[in-house]
Amino acid sequence: MGVQRVDEMLDEGRFVDEAGRVFRRDSPFTPQTFVFFHRDLPTETPVPAGIGILYSDERILVVDKPHFLSSIPRGRHVLESVVVRLRTQLGLPELTVAHRLDRVTAGVLLLTRGAKMASAVPRDVRAS
Repeated sequence: MGVQRVDEMLDEGRFVDEAGRVFRRDSPFTPQTFVFFHRDLPTETPVPAGIGILYSDERILVVDKPHFLSSIPRGRHVLESVVVRLRTQLGLPELTVAHRLDRVTAGVLLLTRGAKMASAVPRDVRAS
């Protein structure tokens, strides 16, 4: 990312601290401050397959993920990942992948409707 793009992103208010406060060009420098931003995304080729919902309640979602669709956003596949697609399609911005249930079978994912719950799910799944 070039200096010009960083300046544009500063003008757009795309850099924030851990409290969500926007950094601007004239924001004072504070040592050991975390700065967050979302990188520009390349155009992704849409993956034609749908994601089957196997179970859904107020806490969890269990889905049948196509083999060739990434579970989480990474690298070149951000928008075309299970979690981002479902967050958008279902209007669930807190949706989080909690566990892959497909040790023998393929493509079954357990997602939670909040990140806090996701940390407890793998312990519960391993215990059963």
